[in-house]
Amino acid sequence: MTWEKIYRCFNDCPTGIVLVDKKGNIRDVNNRLKNILGLVQDKYHETIHSDYQEIIYNKLAPVFNSENQYIKAVLKTGNTLFDIRCTLKKIDDTPVTLFMNMGPTFDENNCLDGIISTIEDVTDQKIQEEEREKLIKTLSHQSRELTELHTVLKTLIVHREKEIGEIEEKIAFNLRSLVIPYMEKLSNSQLNTSSRIYLDIALSNLNDIFSSYGATLSSKKYRLTPRELEVADLIRQNKSNKEIAEILYLSVRSIESHRRWIRKKLGLQGKNINLRNYIRSIK
Repeated sequence: MTWEKIYRCFNDCPTGIVLVDKKGNIRDVNNRLKNILGLVQDKYHETIHSDYQEIIYNKLAPVFNSENQYIKAVLKTGNTLFDIRCTLKKIDDTPVTLFMNMGPTFDENNCLDGIISTIEDVTDQKIQEEEREKLIKTLSHQSRELTELHTVLKTLIVHREKEIGEIEEKIAFNLRSLVIPYMEKLSNSQLNTSSRIYLDIALSNLNDIFSSYGATLSSKKYRLTPRELEVADLIRQNKSNKEIAEILYLSVRSIESHRRWIRKKLGLQGKNINLRNYIRSIK
């Protein structure tokens, strides 16, 4: 291969190339590197050689000089250095991030006579990396904020549950101390049968307030209707179908139908389980 072909390959190479002599001075650069530095072909052909050389050398000078640590290392050891990253300025002074490898070159006597450096423009990759790091930092910050918010909400919920518990305790205390004693005294007085039945139901229902019985039966697990809750409560109090019918002003047949639906919803259909005992076991 002639030197002309070799030089054409050098200039047409899709990777930027810099040739440096053993004193650290630039000997030549290829067209790809000129493009990387912002020299448009038409413009640099119109520039006299000395001016073009000066422009290129000035832009590469921060890295390609005799005092550069990488240049010194390659010239001293003869070893190739990989993955060197640096930032230079283009012709219009906009920054360009370069990714370089540097290796030794040898003359016909196999003596080290300079350096060859391949250069890639990784500015877009750097921008993407910076955007990715910025996104990671943003997501990390948001994650910490969400964690802190979760902790605050958890604390508020615990505090709220404590407040609700205290309110429930106060209501229960007031009912036990201010309401139920008078209802019990009324129960011991002379009442007709109907009044006594309703008073007993009221006392029983007040006692239910102190437990989760009603809320349990009306929950999504059982889905008892309001009427079925009334029937279930009276069954729990050991009322017969006839008594329940009289209290709720319904027929005995209606109460029997409600019983069947209650057993079905409680999962007792076809099972030999006493309905009253099962209802009383629900907490």
